Amino acid sequence: MKSPALQIGLVLFAMGAWSRPVAAAPNACPLTSSFLQPDSDPVWDDQLNENKTVQSNRTVLFDNNVVVFSEFMAVDADGSAHTYSAKDPMGELCNPDLHPENIGKDPVVLGCAMDRLCYGVKMRVPDGQGGYRVVDDSSCSKVAAAFQKSQAENWLPADGTRLAATAGIEMKDKEAPCIDENGAYLVSKTFPSGVASTACEQKKWLDSLVPFIVVPQCWTKTYRADNPKTCAYLKQANGPDLAPGDLVALLSRKPGDAPIFALIGDTGPNGKLGEASIGLLMRSEGKKEPPTYVSQSKKDKPDRPPTDWYDRKKKFDVVIFRGEPYANPITVDTYSVIEKAAHKKFTDWVGNDNASIARLTACGLKASPN
Repeated sequence: MKSPALQIGLVLFAMGAWSRPVAAAPNACPLTSSFLQPDSDPVWDDQLNENKTVQSNRTVLFDNNVVVFSEFMAVDADGSAHTYSAKDPMGELCNPDLHPENIGKDPVVLGCAMDRLCYGVKMRVPDGQGGYRVVDDSSCSKVAAAFQKSQAENWLPADGTRLAATAGIEMKDKEAPCIDENGAYLVSKTFPSGVASTACEQKKWLDSLVPFIVVPQCWTKTYRADNPKTCAYLKQANGPDLAPGDLVALLSRKPGDAPIFALIGDTGPNGKLGEASIGLLMRSEGKKEPPTYVSQSKKDKPDRPPTDWYDRKKKFDVVIFRGEPYANPITVDTYSVIEKAAHKKFTDWVGNDNASIARLTACGLKASPN
């Protein structure tokens, strides 16, 4: 599963002299314009023994040049060649607790998935009353069963089971998804990578092993203009006006962490803030091997934890540089060019790296003191 391109793209950034100031007063941040971004986050409930969703508003600061916010980052695996698998729809074939017989085997040959299929696909199934209903990520096992039934019957089961919503995967035609010759991996959609390709080629889509973040759709001018009611929380004249390709710098609040330089890779739900590619979070955690399954296991190898292990581990202060987005093809191989361009933006923000770190720290504390 490890490739030379991945090795190049995910080499750890040299720590050098990077250091976050011990304390940076919020008044050191010159940004005075702000808006409140609706956000939904999972919070563990001891009584229910499960996560519950809590709604809140996050302060986002901006001026003509930058947008700054602070948030824990949820992991986004969309875009990898191994994100979704028909052979492993629940993302558990490589989990050593559930399948010890697969320990040491090639995860790609097995068809092991980085994410559950229900996060990329919804299925239409008979409702038992002569009609149909849609199953989604509220019941991942039902999505998996319906998908595999549909696949086994050439995507047209007689009972009417069909792929209902496929925003997360590319379709070959109206009924059939793009799937590899082994009947395992589906083509996982993200923002177009800019790489020349034809239909059903994964390289057409931005690889989640490239460090990037996802921002709400309302933060883009075109979407906001077409959806004024949805984006009513933003004043039309003062919207962030961002776009995929805009360069980004992130600094976690863990002492000793170096800045990470990335870009906006995609847009997402308007009620959610704080989502980053698996490549960005791997970089932050010093991991080089991508995950091969979803849920954590007691037998995890330290260098290859599962996808969920990366979820919301750190809070990041994030600065997005408005305008002049990176416009060339975005791949693991071109990441070093993107990193240099974002680093230059960060340095130029205040005039040198240490001053920019101090400002980002101050603005992050101003946006979210805790």
